[in-house]
Amino acid sequence: VAKIAKTQKDILIIGETGTGKGAVAKNIHAEQYKDNGKNDHPFVSVNCSVVDDRELEAVLFGFEKGVPGMPPTTKRGIFELADAGTVLIEEIEEASFRNQIKILTFLEERKTKRLGGNSSRTVDVRVIMTLKRSPDELLNMNKLYEDFCKKLRQLDAIEILPLRHRKEDIPI
Repeated sequence: VAKIAKTQKDILIIGETGTGKGAVAKNIHAEQYKDNGKNDHPFVSVNCSVVDDRELEAVLFGFEKGVPGMPPTTKRGIFELADAGTVLIEEIEEASFRNQIKILTFLEERKTKRLGGNSSRTVDVRVIMTLKRSPDELLNMNKLYEDFCKKLRQLDAIEILPLRHRKEDIPI
């Protein structure tokens, strides 16, 4: 965690439910900014398994006032909210292909555009994503868009084994 935190690269964390992927992501964020002395580097997260497709897009990218089906206000998405910090996207395999493509575009361009918006904003965020299985397994299960899977394979990855394979981590 300490080594990967210093790289500033986007990261993929792979592990079964309950293995502590979110805790590892928070530790990476904390380690990355520990020498800063300030707490002005936000950590913002979303779990794709608990939000529907349209809501996920709005959470990630935000929306402008007047977008049909959204509250009558303007709201920044988590990519904007986490500028100069970290975004954690958990269980990315639960996102629709459409949202996977949007996230892929964001990863390549580092620009975010709110739903109903006309302009893009460049943001500086580290993205950490989690998967329950390897990208190749999920591709074979038709849970990952192929180009998105290729991008995930390029990221630095941490695999977290379940406790049944790490008995030394279970306190007596």
